[in-house]
Amino acid sequence: MPCLAIDNDTLMRPAFETDPGQFGEAIIRSAPELNKFVSFAPRYVESDREHRDGGRRAAEEYFAMLRDQFARKEKVSFVVERRGVFLGVFSVHTINEVTRSGEFSCWVDSRHAGRGVTSAANRCWIDWAFETVGFIRISAFTALDNIASRKMTERAGFRLVGVSRKRLLVGSEFRDAHEWEMTGDEWRVWRDSRGPLHGASQ
Repeated sequence: MPCLAIDNDTLMRPAFETDPGQFGEAIIRSAPELNKFVSFAPRYVESDREHRDGGRRAAEEYFAMLRDQFARKEKVSFVVERRGVFLGVFSVHTINEVTRSGEFSCWVDSRHAGRGVTSAANRCWIDWAFETVGFIRISAFTALDNIASRKMTERAGFRLVGVSRKRLLVGSEFRDAHEWEMTGDEWRVWRDSRGPLHGASQ
């Protein structure tokens, strides 16, 4: 699994190689926002409450799962770091080797939201997924009321397909979601209309 350079200071690398302490602390810090749209944040808060470890133990368990999923070619997760500081996570999961497709998801540390992290990272990993790995299609799902995620997905070049019923689990509730997709051909047209990428794989 490669490292992807976004610029001279910002790097995407395998999530399971990052510092679990930074990872856990970022989730706990971002939990008030994350809890509106995802289900994983509470276990980090509980880990910190029980062990006073800033969510480190929960992060280590998650990293072990990521290594296993990567070995089985089910999921690839990158963290974005700038000068060693954790910014967020970008993943392709539910990978199907036959159809060469997968689903995209991401979250950004609340301290760094709105600073262009997602736009730069998306251009880097999407290009890698289509051009290096050989994906044919990537999908994404965003909660109907998650305006920020919708805007981010649109800016990344995804095309709105429709509404997928009961698609996202948030807490104990299944919610409807906007469904998005992008093919490799669509990506190349979108990318080439915006100029060359700054990042390169390492």
